Amino acid sequence: MNQTLSTQRKLGTLLSYAMLLCNTIINLAYVPILLTFIGISEFGLYRLLGSIIAYFNILDFGLSTTIIRFLVKYRVENNQKCIDKLITMSLILYMIIGIILCLIGLVFYYFIPTIFSDSLTPGMINSAKTIFILLLINLLMLFSSKVFDAIIISKERFVFHRLISLLQIILQPFFIVATVYFYPTALSVVIVQTLFNLVLAIIKIIYCRYKLKVVFRYYGWDNSIIISIRNLSISLFVVSVVDQIFWQSSQLLIGMKISAAAVAVYAIASQIYINYMNISLAISGTLLPKVTTMVAENYDDESFQELFLRIGRLQFYLLSFITSCFIIFGHGFLHYWVGDEFSIVYSITLLIIIPFTIDLIQNVGLAIMQARNVFHIRAMIYTFVGILNIVLSYYWIDLYGVIGGALATGLCMLIGNGLLMNIYYQKYLKLDIFNFWKKIFPILFVCILTTFLGNIILSQIELQKSIYLFISSIVFYSLIYFTIQWKFIFNSYEKGIFYSVVSKFNR
Repeated sequence: MNQTLSTQRKLGTLLSYAMLLCNTIINLAYVPILLTFIGISEFGLYRLLGSIIAYFNILDFGLSTTIIRFLVKYRVENNQKCIDKLITMSLILYMIIGIILCLIGLVFYYFIPTIFSDSLTPGMINSAKTIFILLLINLLMLFSSKVFDAIIISKERFVFHRLISLLQIILQPFFIVATVYFYPTALSVVIVQTLFNLVLAIIKIIYCRYKLKVVFRYYGWDNSIIISIRNLSISLFVVSVVDQIFWQSSQLLIGMKISAAAVAVYAIASQIYINYMNISLAISGTLLPKVTTMVAENYDDESFQELFLRIGRLQFYLLSFITSCFIIFGHGFLHYWVGDEFSIVYSITLLIIIPFTIDLIQNVGLAIMQARNVFHIRAMIYTFVGILNIVLSYYWIDLYGVIGGALATGLCMLIGNGLLMNIYYQKYLKLDIFNFWKKIFPILFVCILTTFLGNIILSQIELQKSIYLFISSIVFYSLIYFTIQWKFIFNSYEKGIFYSVVSKFNR
């Protein structure tokens, strides 16, 4: 059984990277195609409304992650009755949330003309209202399937879960491009997304019912279970609110203070840092069930420390390499991807991904906090930095334009993730943060050195004159970068992972 779960985790991680690779490649073509067909303003309108809908997503109240945690806990305890109760009550809670979501959405729909009267034309406001309703329907479908997502993940069926997501990533853009070719509007994009999300929700429901043999049995309302999940759920809810503040408030303020076109600029940068985040989550995203089991079975602090460091180093190899490449090749990448008129995206991206890296290489710590049911500390810290982010963004967007929003978000992440969370990990979670950074520093040193030398050498070459020269320079730099890391920094465990992957492909 353990071997099967281990295989699911490994294959799930590989499929996560396949998803990431496909998503990145498709976005490279997808974003410029959308900009060409629907224009900067329509693209900005689509992203602006998407950022608003993202706020409605917080009405999940952290239930989806909480359900996973307690399903695993009850499964370790072999308590099938509590599992059945939790699944049924969760479904009822999501139905209630859906009703609340509709009511709030209708109120916001009514005020769209008032909120964006200064930045959107009357025609765009009419489109915005239709797009908003469709995005709201998308969110309702997402909520309807979250219980089934939790069931699939808690049983560690990562292969199925990642595989259907991969198919959506691959197929959806082709249908969107085909549609906008004939109907070049943001509305066309949303219609296709709605249909795909509907199909995906139905597939998950069928899988849980007939493959996992999930049966909904109502044993009555059990307040003891609700009380058990309450603290973690509230903490996740607060953190979810702050996450939306970090990732969406700048776009919303830019849309209100500047224009939809300015939102499009910020949204292009967000495509980069979202992919950057997903690289990290591809490894750690499969670990919550495992960490919850470790907590339930009373593993010692050294086991958590070892996992925290091991995963953090693997994540940092990739993230430091991507950051290094973007510093050196970022302007060329943007030139070929979206054109020179979006050169400001370079600065926006770096202001966000550099401080964000700290959080991403330590997100196993978040899984440990969730499993130990102490996630409220994260919520308290992020409430403080979230409020600070809103205040700074509000004033700095007026002073510095689009850059001001990125600067505020980057600074707040540095304070929250780089300082306050590390203090908590060291003092209360008993993770040896000093040793963590001691082990991370050699990777960082190589990154800084190769970035500095690579920037000096490659700045003498006009990479934007030849796409072939640009790609070959990235390949050459990648080989040099990882050769140095392999020779001087990789430990035996990290080299062993590479050898095991190579041996599997050679079979």
